[in-house]
Amino acid sequence: INFFPTLLNHTKGSMVGKPFELAPFQQFTIFNVFGWVNSKTGKRRIRRVYDKRGRGNGKTAEMAGLCLLMQSFENESQSEVYIIATKEAQSKICWKFAKNYIVHQQANPLLKQLGFRVNQREIFFDPLTSVMEPLGKESKTQDGLSAHFLLVDEYHAHASDELKEVLESSMLKRDQPLTYHITTAGFNVFGVCKLYEDMCLSVLDGVNKDDNLFIMIHDLDEGDDWQLQENWEKANPLWHYGLNIKELKDSYKDTINQPSKIPNFQTKHLNMWVDTPDVWIESKYWDQGMQPRKKENF
Repeated sequence: INFFPTLLNHTKGSMVGKPFELAPFQQFTIFNVFGWVNSKTGKRRIRRVYDKRGRGNGKTAEMAGLCLLMQSFENESQSEVYIIATKEAQSKICWKFAKNYIVHQQANPLLKQLGFRVNQREIFFDPLTSVMEPLGKESKTQDGLSAHFLLVDEYHAHASDELKEVLESSMLKRDQPLTYHITTAGFNVFGVCKLYEDMCLSVLDGVNKDDNLFIMIHDLDEGDDWQLQENWEKANPLWHYGLNIKELKDSYKDTINQPSKIPNFQTKHLNMWVDTPDVWIESKYWDQGMQPRKKENF
């Protein structure tokens, strides 16, 4: 938790040049992921994280910092950190955030002094000869890897787990590897992300057990009215800590004036899974009309 304000300065927005102070919900998640260790081995207990939050709640900035942490302060020799997305261009957004923590004119000079350096598509930490790279499904470099930290960015957009599984299989040589899924909700209710979330919910409900999985889902509760603004905070944990609430409210106004935007608002800002980006009749109304088939109705 101290890594962020000590070594990272904000490089974007109104906080440029100021130390990166984590919000309480971010501290809580990181404390749980890194605080639990196996009493016998002393190694980290958590090996997989599922973190779901609305757009604009600091995902990219936090994950970029976490990648730098995993590359250096884990003391893992030749640590390999990979950011994966549907396309390499998408994964490079988070990678560029990490790069700017090092090279931006307002960056903390301590990062370079500690041994971080950057080239066109890799970030190196020389004391451990570790590397961080962005990858997409079309990326050429996938074999011969040995991942220590895998960040699955915008998991809802992934059509399959093919790339994730390739990289997770490369973690076998590592003592305490970590896969971190970060996402908002999406439109594919039968996709790999929703299926993974369903598995997470079964663990939270006690149906299944997985002591190596940490789950942090910021959602509206079942039955909440999505149009009531007092419910929005549940999906937006940065609400009192820098979230652009005006932009969120303006987006809601546009949504009400143009109902075709409802699915996008619900998924991106309220973390609600929606079964299609184009809705004619909302599912809740369709479901209310479903009745058992009776002969007399024909």
